Amino acid sequence: MKQMKIKKKIKVLIVDDSIVYRELLSKGISADPSIEVVATATNPYDARDKIIEYEPDVMTLDVEMPRMSGIEFLQKLMPQYPLPVIVISSVSESIFDALNAGAVDFVTKPDMEAGKSIESYINELIIKIKIASTANLSQWKKESSKVISRVKANWRNKLIAIGASTGGTEAILTILKSLPKNVPGIVNCKYSLCPTSRSTYRNQFVSPIGLYTA
Repeated sequence: MKQMKIKKKIKVLIVDDSIVYRELLSKGISADPSIEVVATATNPYDARDKIIEYEPDVMTLDVEMPRMSGIEFLQKLMPQYPLPVIVISSVSESIFDALNAGAVDFVTKPDMEAGKSIESYINELIIKIKIASTANLSQWKKESSKVISRVKANWRNKLIAIGASTGGTEAILTILKSLPKNVPGIVNCKYSLCPTSRSTYRNQFVSPIGLYTA
Protein backbone atom coordinates (compact mmCIF):
# COMPACT_ATOMS: atom_id res chain seq x y z
CA MET A 1 0.00 0.00 0.00
CA LYS A 2 1.40 3.35 -1.05
CA GLN A 3 1.82 5.78 1.82
CA MET A 4 0.41 9.26 1.25
CA LYS A 5 3.00 12.00 1.50
CA ILE A 6 2.04 14.77 3.93
CA LYS A 7 2.72 18.18 2.46
CA LYS A 8 4.69 20.49 4.71
CA LYS A 9 2.95 23.71 5.70
CA ILE A 10 4.50 27.07 4.88
CA LYS A 11 5.75 28.61 8.12
CA VAL A 12 5.05 32.35 8.27
CA LEU A 13 6.31 35.05 10.63
CA ILE A 14 4.21 38.24 10.79
CA VAL A 15 6.00 41.47 11.76
CA ASP A 16 3.81 44.51 12.47
CA ASP A 17 3.69 47.01 15.33
CA SER A 18 -0.13 47.14 15.15
CA ILE A 19 -1.91 44.45 17.15
CA VAL A 20 -4.97 44.94 14.94
CA TYR A 21 -3.03 44.09 11.77
CA ARG A 22 -1.14 41.24 13.43
CA GLU A 23 -4.41 39.60 14.44
CA LEU A 24 -6.01 40.33 11.06
CA LEU A 25 -3.12 38.78 9.14
CA SER A 26 -2.72 35.84 11.48
CA LYS A 27 -6.39 34.90 11.34
CA GLY A 28 -6.73 35.59 7.63
CA ILE A 29 -3.78 33.67 6.22
CA SER A 30 -4.11 30.82 8.75
CA ALA A 31 -7.45 30.02 7.13
CA ASP A 32 -5.47 28.51 4.27
CA PRO A 33 -4.63 24.89 5.19
CA SER A 34 -1.20 25.09 3.57
CA ILE A 35 -0.04 28.02 5.73
CA GLU A 36 0.91 28.09 9.40
CA VAL A 37 1.61 31.32 11.29
CA VAL A 38 4.38 30.16 13.62
CA ALA A 39 4.90 33.52 15.33
CA THR A 40 4.20 37.25 15.29
CA ALA A 41 6.58 40.08 16.18
CA THR A 42 5.97 43.68 17.21
CA ASN A 43 9.25 45.16 15.92
CA PRO A 44 12.46 44.20 14.06
CA TYR A 45 14.31 43.32 17.26
CA ASP A 46 11.56 40.92 18.28
CA ALA A 47 11.46 39.60 14.71
CA ARG A 48 15.18 38.83 14.72
CA ASP A 49 14.77 36.56 17.75
CA LYS A 50 11.68 34.90 16.28
CA ILE A 51 13.50 34.19 12.99
CA ILE A 52 16.24 32.34 14.86
CA GLU A 53 13.76 30.47 17.05
CA TYR A 54 11.10 29.47 14.51
CA GLU A 55 13.01 29.47 11.18
CA PRO A 56 10.05 30.69 9.10
CA ASP A 57 9.77 30.00 5.38
CA VAL A 58 8.31 33.45 4.65
CA MET A 59 8.08 36.70 6.59
CA THR A 60 5.55 39.50 6.14
CA LEU A 61 7.05 42.83 7.16
CA ASP A 62 5.41 46.18 7.84
CA VAL A 63 7.54 49.02 6.48
CA GLU A 64 6.53 51.73 8.93
CA MET A 65 7.56 50.76 12.45
CA PRO A 66 9.11 52.58 15.42
CA ARG A 67 12.78 52.18 16.45
CA MET A 68 13.75 50.67 13.09
CA SER A 69 11.94 50.80 9.75
CA GLY A 70 11.14 47.64 7.83
CA ILE A 71 13.52 48.69 5.05
CA GLU A 72 16.41 49.24 7.46
CA PHE A 73 15.68 45.86 9.01
CA LEU A 74 15.77 44.22 5.57
CA GLN A 75 19.16 45.78 4.83
CA LYS A 76 20.57 44.32 8.05
CA LEU A 77 18.73 40.99 7.83
CA MET A 78 19.28 39.74 4.29
CA PRO A 79 23.11 39.43 4.33
CA GLN A 80 22.88 37.29 7.49
CA TYR A 81 19.55 35.47 7.15
CA PRO A 82 18.37 35.35 3.51
CA LEU A 83 14.62 34.92 3.84
CA PRO A 84 11.69 35.48 1.44
CA VAL A 85 10.10 38.70 2.69
CA ILE A 86 6.83 40.27 1.59
CA VAL A 87 6.65 43.92 2.63
CA ILE A 88 3.39 45.57 3.58
CA SER A 89 3.12 49.31 3.14
CA SER A 90 0.61 52.10 2.63
CA VAL A 91 3.37 54.32 1.21
CA SER A 92 4.06 53.55 -2.46
CA GLU A 93 7.42 55.37 -2.44
CA SER A 94 8.87 52.83 0.00
CA ILE A 95 8.14 49.82 -2.22
CA PHE A 96 11.14 50.29 -4.52
CA ASP A 97 13.44 50.76 -1.52
CA ALA A 98 12.11 47.55 0.01
CA LEU A 99 12.62 45.58 -3.21
CA ASN A 100 16.17 46.90 -3.53
CA ALA A 101 16.80 45.89 0.09
CA GLY A 102 15.87 42.28 -0.68
CA ALA A 103 12.08 41.88 -0.43
CA VAL A 104 10.65 39.43 -2.97
CA ASP A 105 7.18 40.98 -3.16
CA PHE A 106 4.83 43.54 -1.64
CA VAL A 107 1.19 44.22 -0.86
CA THR A 108 -0.53 47.52 -0.11
CA LYS A 109 -2.14 47.94 3.30
CA PRO A 110 -5.92 48.01 3.00
CA ASP A 111 -8.46 50.41 4.45
CA MET A 112 -9.71 48.72 7.63
CA GLU A 113 -13.20 50.16 7.06
CA ALA A 114 -13.57 48.57 3.63
CA GLY A 115 -14.53 44.93 4.24
CA LYS A 116 -14.26 43.88 0.61
CA SER A 117 -10.82 45.45 0.34
CA ILE A 118 -9.57 43.48 3.34
CA GLU A 119 -10.84 40.19 1.92
CA SER A 120 -9.06 40.84 -1.39
CA TYR A 121 -5.94 41.86 0.54
CA ILE A 122 -5.84 38.57 2.47
CA ASN A 123 -6.39 36.52 -0.69
CA GLU A 124 -3.61 38.41 -2.49
CA LEU A 125 -1.26 37.91 0.45
CA ILE A 126 -1.96 34.16 0.61
CA ILE A 127 -1.11 33.77 -3.08
CA LYS A 128 2.10 35.78 -2.70
CA ILE A 129 3.16 33.84 0.39
CA LYS A 130 2.88 30.59 -1.56
CA ILE A 131 4.94 32.01 -4.41
CA ALA A 132 7.51 33.55 -2.07
CA SER A 133 8.01 30.23 -0.28
CA THR A 134 9.50 28.80 -3.48
CA ALA A 135 12.01 31.65 -3.93
CA ASN A 136 15.67 30.63 -4.05
CA LEU A 137 17.71 33.16 -2.09
CA SER A 138 20.88 31.10 -1.72
CA GLN A 139 22.73 33.40 -4.09
CA TRP A 140 21.51 36.61 -2.46
CA LYS A 141 24.51 38.85 -1.82
CA LYS A 142 25.01 42.30 -0.43
CA GLU A 143 26.63 43.33 -3.70
CA SER A 144 23.62 42.34 -5.79
CA SER A 145 22.45 45.94 -6.07
CA LYS A 146 25.72 47.15 -7.64
CA VAL A 147 25.70 48.05 -11.30
CA ILE A 148 27.12 45.25 -13.43
CA SER A 149 29.56 46.44 -16.06
CA ARG A 150 28.88 45.86 -19.74
CA VAL A 151 30.12 42.49 -20.99
CA LYS A 152 30.48 40.83 -24.35
CA ALA A 153 28.08 37.98 -25.02
CA ASN A 154 28.65 35.07 -27.37
CA TRP A 155 24.95 34.34 -27.91
CA ARG A 156 23.49 35.23 -31.30
CA ASN A 157 20.04 35.05 -32.90
CA LYS A 158 18.40 33.89 -29.69
CA LEU A 159 15.63 35.68 -27.83
CA ILE A 160 14.12 35.13 -24.41
CA ALA A 161 10.91 37.04 -23.68
CA ILE A 162 9.49 37.47 -20.19
CA GLY A 163 6.05 39.00 -19.74
CA ALA A 164 4.41 40.25 -16.56
CA SER A 165 1.10 41.91 -15.91
CA THR A 166 0.16 44.41 -13.19
CA GLY A 167 2.10 43.68 -10.01
CA GLY A 168 4.67 41.55 -11.82
CA THR A 169 7.58 43.98 -11.80
CA GLU A 170 8.94 42.64 -8.51
CA ALA A 171 8.95 39.11 -9.97
CA ILE A 172 10.93 40.34 -12.98
CA LEU A 173 13.42 41.99 -10.60
CA THR A 174 14.01 38.65 -8.86
CA ILE A 175 14.63 36.94 -12.20
CA LEU A 176 16.99 39.63 -13.49
CA LYS A 177 19.07 39.54 -10.30
CA SER A 178 19.69 35.81 -10.77
CA LEU A 179 20.93 36.07 -14.37
CA PRO A 180 24.64 35.38 -15.05
CA LYS A 181 26.98 38.29 -15.74
CA ASN A 182 27.58 37.22 -19.33
CA VAL A 183 23.91 37.37 -20.28
CA PRO A 184 23.26 39.25 -23.56
CA GLY A 185 21.83 42.75 -23.57
CA ILE A 186 18.35 43.16 -22.12
CA VAL A 187 15.55 45.36 -23.40
CA ASN A 188 13.11 46.12 -20.60
CA CYS A 189 9.69 47.54 -21.59
CA LYS A 190 7.37 49.11 -19.05
CA TYR A 191 4.16 50.68 -20.28
CA SER A 192 1.71 53.27 -18.97
CA LEU A 193 4.01 55.01 -16.53
CA CYS A 194 3.67 58.69 -15.76
CA PRO A 195 6.91 60.79 -15.96
CA THR A 196 7.43 60.66 -12.18
CA SER A 197 6.93 56.89 -12.06
CA ARG A 198 9.27 56.38 -15.02
CA SER A 199 12.02 58.28 -13.21
CA THR A 200 11.51 56.27 -10.00
CA TYR A 201 11.37 52.99 -11.94
CA ARG A 202 14.61 53.81 -13.78
CA ASN A 203 16.59 55.09 -10.79
CA GLN A 204 15.48 52.66 -8.10
CA PHE A 205 14.44 49.52 -9.98
CA VAL A 206 16.35 49.19 -13.25
CA SER A 207 19.72 50.93 -12.93
CA PRO A 208 20.84 49.37 -9.60
CA ILE A 209 20.73 45.84 -11.06
CA GLY A 210 22.85 46.68 -14.06
CA LEU A 211 20.43 47.61 -16.83
CA TYR A 212 20.86 50.69 -18.97
CA THR A 213 17.91 52.88 -19.90
CA ALA A 214 17.17 55.15 -22.83
